[in-house]
This record gives sequence, structure tokens and C-alpha cells, in this order.
Amino acid sequence: MGRVAVLATCSLNQLALDYEGNVERIIESVQRAKDAGARYLCGTELSITGYGCGDHYHERDTEMYAWEALATIMQDPVCSDIMVDVGLPVMHKNVIYNCKLVFLNRRVLLIRPKMMLANDSFMGYRETRWFTGWHKVRQVEDYLLPHVISEINGQRSVPFGDGIIATDDTTIGYDICEELWNPESCHLLQCLDGAEIISNGLGSAEEYGRPELGYQMVQMATMKSGGCYLFANQKGFDGSQGYYAGDSCIGLNGNIIAHTNIHTLEEVEVITASVDLEVIRRYKASIRSRCIQAAKSEPFPRIKVEFSIGDKNWWTSGVPPLAPLKPSIPAKEEQILKVPACWLWDYLRRSGQGGLLLPLSREEDSFATAAIVYSMCLLVVDAVAKGSEKVLADVRRVVGQSDYVPINAQELCGHILQTIYIEISPKDSDNSKLVTDLAREIGSIHLSVDLDNLMPATMMSFLSNIQFPTGPQSEELTTTASKNFQSRLSLVVAYYFAEVSLSPGSQKKSLIVLGSSSADKHLTGSNVKYGRTFGDLNLVGSFSRRDILKFLQFASERLNLPTLRQLDIQEDASEQVACAYLQTTEGCGPSSMFQRLWYSHKKNSLPQEVAEKVKEYFHSYNDFRRNMFGLPLVCYMPSLGPPDDARPLVYPRTWAWQLRALNKTINDMQPAMGSSDVATNDSSK
Repeated sequence: MGRVAVLATCSLNQLALDYEGNVERIIESVQRAKDAGARYLCGTELSITGYGCGDHYHERDTEMYAWEALATIMQDPVCSDIMVDVGLPVMHKNVIYNCKLVFLNRRVLLIRPKMMLANDSFMGYRETRWFTGWHKVRQVEDYLLPHVISEINGQRSVPFGDGIIATDDTTIGYDICEELWNPESCHLLQCLDGAEIISNGLGSAEEYGRPELGYQMVQMATMKSGGCYLFANQKGFDGSQGYYAGDSCIGLNGNIIAHTNIHTLEEVEVITASVDLEVIRRYKASIRSRCIQAAKSEPFPRIKVEFSIGDKNWWTSGVPPLAPLKPSIPAKEEQILKVPACWLWDYLRRSGQGGLLLPLSREEDSFATAAIVYSMCLLVVDAVAKGSEKVLADVRRVVGQSDYVPINAQELCGHILQTIYIEISPKDSDNSKLVTDLAREIGSIHLSVDLDNLMPATMMSFLSNIQFPTGPQSEELTTTASKNFQSRLSLVVAYYFAEVSLSPGSQKKSLIVLGSSSADKHLTGSNVKYGRTFGDLNLVGSFSRRDILKFLQFASERLNLPTLRQLDIQEDASEQVACAYLQTTEGCGPSSMFQRLWYSHKKNSLPQEVAEKVKEYFHSYNDFRRNMFGLPLVCYMPSLGPPDDARPLVYPRTWAWQLRALNKTINDMQPAMGSSDVATNDSSK
């Protein structure tokens, strides 16, 4: 029997540039790890600064404050007699790196720079904009520590680079986020050179439809290489668009043996596992092909530390069980219910605003948004009931009452949410009743405003002396303009009530206006810019209409909201939506889009018919491209589309080259199709 090591990892709800709060949460995580008997704690990526600092990483102050924060952490008595790693940006030889720093008893042991950067802009990651990857495999250099650190312990330099730490009883290697996902993961070579524990801190956003991905990657890593893998992912909203999953876990020899609870409001969560180091060694030695590779592997620089991770007196804690755990994987509808709700709570409590205002409309997007806000209230009430003092303090600050304790979700909703139904012509009494019933079920403060008198008076005040052209086309344009004006006036009214209809205790705070528009409307440009679906935040802007419809059915049962079951909604099979998905998510231009659509339509359509849909989409995309700019902040989840669309603002009107190529493809298909129809060669059609 070998040593039993108690290892810890964590999920921290950090906030970009909140050095004081981030330091407090890191120290709290160390305290919890020590209380559980851990001798090593793996921290999250860029935990000191927060991951989502963006272009603040270009500022020298960001790194300077990070070193000062690190000095505070290292000097805290809580952080003694435990090895801890944290994340921060470090400049070495005038190059800024995303680094993991390991320290023990006020001494820095290793600065390990990230080698493989996350630069998938489609997924929301742009690390090469701020950092450079370390390319010197198995090499370390001396790094001169800043005075704020050397004054603590007299240490002048520390190894910087691709090294591993060798304690008295084991060896610890390192991945940083993207390196686990890369085909040439860094831990692979380290494990071949004897690393038995891998520590990985991440800032990874939760992917829609793939919440189990982190667990799968950890299982695969430890199954192939053996060992214990510490996976520490940030959680919550840190000031950027994404929601960090908080799916931290500990893997051992192909199994998950500990994991955090996802979709919770706790700012600090620490998990530990007791690992028999001898079990790791037996597993590694039993894989003969791995042993052959390990026997010829090149060595890594080792930083030797006189410190034991494990306890040689294993009988003091007993032999740890090896029973694997199976984390609960939420369905897509559960993700829509919980992820935007947690994201919204972080935004609300950290923004300093007094609550939320949601314009409810005839469309299902606003009903889904109301359900998500109600879900947020349920999470808050549940956290308070379980004794979370931090959540209770945040609730009291938001509602402006120092002695407030939420009783239930409806009562809390009445303190922080105001719904408003803005009636516009043509009137719909059935929808008005649905809106009123939903507001009553969730407990929001509800108002109803009629624009029938306001809109004509507003238009006449500045249009009375203007002469418009006449004719059928002019009448159509005037009708469209009037509808759009009506929609924009609704938004103005909503913002007015957000300023004047404040909840008690929030006299000096305005309400956050929630927009509600699905990803389909954004991608196709079918929304009215600055219309009634706009706002400060959009909780459903990452989801397709199809996903929202399924979610409403799910939420009606899960949240016990009967009104959601009364919605008479027909699923939209719009080709525009399909084209938008292919362009933004699948990276299709006109030709490849036609090929993809033809595969699914060839039984019921001619090539020309499918091609016309593609042409119509790209001409429409050009016309409505301007609507993609100035959108509300969206709760973004990777795999649904880019958080922002880095395409041109103005396009060539005809798409001549692209559509000419598409027409040629159709003409080439004619002999095989056995059709006499010939596609037009006019690329402007």
C-alpha cells in the first residue's frame, strides 16, 4: 500500500478585474481544501484577474495588480502548508503569456505558460489577441520575480516554462484549458515521463447540447495515460458574454471520482478526492504499449520540492473507494432553463441595478424570457433556504432592504421583476389575457399600456407638414414604416417605465430592460432594429425558435406555469432560418449552402427551386445586415453561433461571382436530373 493523497479542485465565480473579490474567493477555496485535508489545490484559469478581461490584458496595470493580488494570497496564513496553483497574465521577455503559477509556503515553485491558446472565435475565444503561446517544449528559463513578490520571501527568480513538479512522493504535470482538447495534449508527454497528477485550470464556457464534454475529455485523458486529473473550471458570468460551466471534476484511471454541482449560485465550490498513488502506478504499468512509449520518452525539467502530497500513514484515513461517479447531464431544455438564469443573476447582482423590466408581447420569445427569470428566482430562493449568506446578502442589496428574506419565487419575483404589456393594433384580447395570467403565475408587478392614442399624437406632432409620395408602393412602404415606428415607440415606453416604476428601496436605481428575440431573428435580420424586442440584455438570443418552443413545453411542467401550455404556437420551418444556420454555424457560402440544402430537398424540389431560396437569402442578408449591429448583450453559449459576427457591414449588391458559380452548378446538374429546365445565367437574380 502506498501513500494516500487528498487532492482538491474548485469552481470559482470570478469577476474580471475584481482583484479584491477574486482574492477573497481564492483564499476561501484554499481554506475549504485544507479543511478537507487536501495538500494540493488546482485553481481556475486566470483566476486572479478573471478570464474575461478582454483588451484590458493589453494594459500593463492588469499584470501589475495581479502580482499585488498574488502577494496578498501568498501571505495569508490560510495558504500555508498546501500547494496551490492560480492563474494570471505574466510578461516574460516582453511577451505576455497566460500562465499557471504554483506556490507553496510563500515560495513560487513554477510559472507554467499556456502553450496552446484557445482561438476559436466561433466559440467565443480570442486568446491570441492578447497572449502568445509558449513554444519551447520541455524547456524552462529563469524569470525575475517582481519586487512585490521577492520582498515576501527574498526569492529573486523562478523557473518559467514547460516543466513539471517533483515532490517527495509524486510528480505533477500541467495542462491549461485548450491543451486538453488539442490532439497533441501536453499531459500526454508529461504522463509518459512519469507525471502521476495533472492539474488543469480552465475558463471554458458551457456548450449548448454538449454539457458533458469536459467529463468525457477527463475520462479519456486518464483512461489512455493513467493518473489523476484535476479539472478546475470557472463558473458563472464574469463580465463577458459567456457562462462558465463550473463543471469541475477529478478523474482517476478513466473514471470520474468527484465533481461539482453545475448551475448553482454558489461563488466558491471545492471538491476533494482521496487517491492511492499506488493505484495510479499499477494502472500505468499495466498498459504495456504505454510502457514502451514511456521507456523512450524524453525527460521534462523537474522542479524538485521537499514536500509530500500524500500521507504515508494511509490507515489514518483508510483506503479510498474506487467506485466511479456518473455526473448528471442536463438536457438542452434544462440548459435553457438554468444557464441564462444563473448568468442573469450574476449580471443583476453585479450591475448595481434595482431589478428587471420585461416587455411581454404576442411572441413566444418573451414568454420564454419570463420563464427564465422565474427560474432565476427559484434558484435564489433555494440557495437562501440552504443557508447561503452570500446569496442572501446579494438579494438584500438588489431589493434595497437590509432585513429582507425571500419566501418563495413568486414573492421574490414581485420585488425584482416588472412586466409590461404594450397593446398595439390590431388588439388581441386573448393574448392580453395570456400575458396577464403569466404575470400572475410568476408574481411580477404587471402593467398594461395602450398605444392607440399615443402613437397618432406622436406621429402628427412632426409629420403634419410633410407630404409623402402616393401610389401602391408608397402605401406599402408607409405601412411598414408605421409598424416599425409602433414597435420602436413600444421600446421607448418600456425604457420610460424602467426609469419611473421602481420597486421600494430602489429609488436611485433603474431597471434592466430585457429584450426577447431568438437567434433566428438576429441571423435573418427579421427583427425591427431598436423595436420592442430590443433591450439591455437578451436571455434567449442564442437559441433558435425551434429550441425555444421545446423549452416552453418543458418549462410549463417543470416550473408549473399552466399559461405556457395555452400558447398556440406553430413551429416555423422557414428556409431563411435554415440558410442562416448554414452560413453562420456551418460556414457555408452560396455554393456550399446550395449543396447542403439540395441533399435534404432533392426528393421534393428542383435544383432551381433550391437555388432560388439560396439567392433570396443572400440578397435578404445584404439588405438586413445592418440589423446585426447594436444588438443587446446576449447570454452566449458556444455551438449556437458566434457571439458577434465578424463579417462586413456592406456587401456587393449582386453577389455576381458567387451566384454565377451557383448557376453553373445548376446547369451542370441538368443532364443528370433529366430535366429540360435550364437555370438562368443572370447572376443578379
